[in-house]
Amino acid sequence: MNVRYNLLKKKNTSYILLCISYDGKRLQTSINEKIESNKWSKLKQRVKSSCSEAFNINSYLDKIETIAKNIYYQCKMEGYSPTTDRLKEMIFTKLNGGNKKLSFYEFVEEYTEISNKMRLLKDHTNM
Repeated sequence: MNVRYNLLKKKNTSYILLCISYDGKRLQTSINEKIESNKWSKLKQRVKSSCSEAFNINSYLDKIETIAKNIYYQCKMEGYSPTTDRLKEMIFTKLNGGNKKLSFYEFVEEYTEISNKMRLLKDHTNM
């Protein structure tokens, strides 16, 4: 898994993009943070330390990276590779402080998906 940050330039201000590549998949999404392009270190992929907002934004970027890696490796330990949409959802759910409440149908769908994976894993280990 590789986590990087890039800028999406819009005049003088740029959006910070989260770029994750894993298992042949690529996720690229905005983290809803803006920075002036001249305050960004392309090499370090962080805000330059001379910027007053550097510590807070860079800490936030570190937190996102840690969360993304933890989620990815947890999924791998559970025996699957998350889709890019699912990984994005899980990262932002964790960032926003908790679990998303599922509707009944979402719960049934997720339960069925996990049950099928567990059945396949059980069948595979019994061979």
